[in-house]
Amino acid sequence: MITKVHKENFYNFYQQGVTQSLIDMWLRCPHQARLYVEGWKPTGAESQAMVFGNICHHVLEQAYSGITCPLPGVVKCYIKEYEEILNLEDRNDLSSEEFYDYEVSLAKAEGVMLGYFSNYQKDFANNWEIAETIFKVPFEFQDGKKTYVTGKLDGGFTTEKENGEELYLMDHKCMGRINLQNLLILLPVDIQVNVYLWAVTQLTGRCPKGFKYNIIRNPSNKPLKSKDETLKEYSDRIQEDVENRPTHYFSRINIPVHPKEIDKWERTWLTPILRDMRLWYDSQYKWPEYYRPNNLKTEYGTLSPWASALAENDFSKYEKRTKVFEEL
Repeated sequence: MITKVHKENFYNFYQQGVTQSLIDMWLRCPHQARLYVEGWKPTGAESQAMVFGNICHHVLEQAYSGITCPLPGVVKCYIKEYEEILNLEDRNDLSSEEFYDYEVSLAKAEGVMLGYFSNYQKDFANNWEIAETIFKVPFEFQDGKKTYVTGKLDGGFTTEKENGEELYLMDHKCMGRINLQNLLILLPVDIQVNVYLWAVTQLTGRCPKGFKYNIIRNPSNKPLKSKDETLKEYSDRIQEDVENRPTHYFSRINIPVHPKEIDKWERTWLTPILRDMRLWYDSQYKWPEYYRPNNLKTEYGTLSPWASALAENDFSKYEKRTKVFEEL
């Protein structure tokens, strides 16, 4: 059994509920999920992939909250806003290399986002009702006890049809590698997709007509040190490549949705998952007693952020969060 460290009353399953990311983490490893809900987080810089994705999400949130496609100068302002959120100048914990990596991510995101809005101007002909909107939906167990499913919807819009409005959800995903065939196979059972569809149906009483998976490629190339390329030159080079090859950088998968599919997912996935997560919580995280060591490695062969805490009971590279769900 893993030794408990700094156990606090930080998380309450019945009051705060679950997010799709907590469900995902719990399905991979309940013991890693325990560390998360106890409030731990790894210290140090975020991965470049995560930083790039967060910047793009911020820009998309601001853009789709408006009614017109943002001009290049506005997109750059959104990037600047996120740079201020990062507050890099006051990050004494960052090495010079980590600081530079953040700057590269900002420059890269600017180039990609400028090309994105050149490619998707038609999006703004739709009525965007949802842009990074937080939801909290009650879920009742058979004995009357409740928890909540909570999260943040990336986007949702309505289109006018002869028989009325049709609602579509959109989720933004930044990826370094894109395998459309694999995504097509897995999206119908994707936890995030189904949580969002279920939540919107519960909240609005209407089933979305479809789900659009909005994929943005995270470029792997970096500034050319051999040519002393500046960050601005690098960003301009990325933007030019994006505008010349939009289909390389952007893809959208459209998934039609039927109400019976959402009902079936609730019965066969959500209900048993929440039942077992409740058992895990009520046992004070003692169930199950073991963890799978293979789950301490990621799909890329690197160590899980929680590996040293679980394998060595070493918490020297972790700190406590002040917020249960940082994504909200």
